[in-house]
Amino acid sequence: MYIASEENNNHLAFMSLCSFNAMVSAISEEVNIAEYNALKFYDPKNLKKTANEFDNLLGDYLNEYQKVNLQVERYKDIDSFVQHYLAY
Repeated sequence: MYIASEENNNHLAFMSLCSFNAMVSAISEEVNIAEYNALKFYDPKNLKKTANEFDNLLGDYLNEYQKVNLQVERYKDIDSFVQHYLAY
């Protein structure tokens, strides 16, 4: 999201928010989680604000992990993520 903000890329910002909403929607069909609507934070004239609000939303989403004692995995880059993901 911050890359979208830095590059003033409205399309990337909007699609990132849509992707998050789609992911949460799919998860909510299987698991009882809070409702999230990332698109309400979309401000095409202020993508920095959009990025900050999205960060806050991700912090709220982290609570879903904590509710069920899931450990959050963090990766230094996409290659590390892919390597870990393909190992399973």
